[in-house]
Amino acid sequence: MLKQFIYTFFYLLISLLFCDVYAQTSELTSHVHPIYLDQGADTDYSYQVIFDDDGYLWAGTDNSLKRYDGYKVTNFIHDPTDPNSISSNSIEALLYDDGVLWAGGTSLNKYHPETQNFTNYDVSGSAIIWSLYKDNKNIMWVGGEGFGLRGFDLQKNKIVHEFLLNEDERFIYEIVPIPNTNKFWVSTSKGLALFDTVNFDIEYYFEIKKS
Repeated sequence: MLKQFIYTFFYLLISLLFCDVYAQTSELTSHVHPIYLDQGADTDYSYQVIFDDDGYLWAGTDNSLKRYDGYKVTNFIHDPTDPNSISSNSIEALLYDDGVLWAGGTSLNKYHPETQNFTNYDVSGSAIIWSLYKDNKNIMWVGGEGFGLRGFDLQKNKIVHEFLLNEDERFIYEIVPIPNTNKFWVSTSKGLALFDTVNFDIEYYFEIKKS
């Protein structure tokens, strides 16, 4: 219930901040086309969907990472005997940046299209990753299930920053960057905060009051 409330408040606030430009649009037209997935795919829960530069649609679900090419679905599943398979079948965060697909499961997964496998980075101690953001200093900011906000240096391949570790704020539900700044919004179990990646200031704009 708490998580659902934070999600709702967070997206309403971001919408109010950034979507006024859409209010000036006189008319929007949308077309919905059904995707006929594999048999049994209707039981999957989709967390996030993105497109890459090649036109593939990627979906992070509770039952594998899926890639749709317009004709068929390819499933990327965890194989405990293969260290280059995706780290888990539950994929709750996706990021496509500079031509690279990143997937968040129980590890941070970097996809290699030429071999169709992954490099896995343990950035969360096997906790589920819920959100990803890469800044302009090549730091991957990672949040999720109770491990706080972590900054992973993609050149050094190690965690270099850890924030929001207090018991009441260490669950990170979403990270949303503010364009053309060094800041991003963080939805936490304590409330909504603004994080500065330069001086590492954290300012809460809304806090959940404990009864």
